[in-house]
Amino acid sequence: MFGIFSPVIFAMFGIFAKHLCQPSPGFKDSDLAFTTYLVSNTAALLLGICFYWTRVPFDSYCFLLGFISSAFNTVGLAGLTVAYANGPLGPVAAICSICNAGLVFVEAVKAMRWLSGLETIAFILCIFGSLILVLPEFVEKYFLCCFF
Repeated sequence: MFGIFSPVIFAMFGIFAKHLCQPSPGFKDSDLAFTTYLVSNTAALLLGICFYWTRVPFDSYCFLLGFISSAFNTVGLAGLTVAYANGPLGPVAAICSICNAGLVFVEAVKAMRWLSGLETIAFILCIFGSLILVLPEFVEKYFLCCFF
């Protein structure tokens, strides 16, 4: 269920960040991004302490691994927020969505198996859709001429 609403929530946040970084509200894009993720990561840590570590023994290795992963994720999401605030939303979202298709490909290579037919079609459509959003003139000039 969350997988359906997650892209909608990210799109809403991108539009809201773009609005807040306009001259009228006047927020600085990097301050907005890092503050937002600092607050959300702190809330997640507090929830983890309250509801998880009270029932499960603390594992310092998992905590360190999660902390480092969260730091990389926060920098990436903050960069994404800055890109949303300063650039067009479509290409930023398209480039961000390519990472999901790349993940499918990397997992297939890691598991040493071929993509299924449906995975291959989805992979091609994802790459093509992202290209349409990022480079519309290029796609129209070189790809759509084959169909029309």
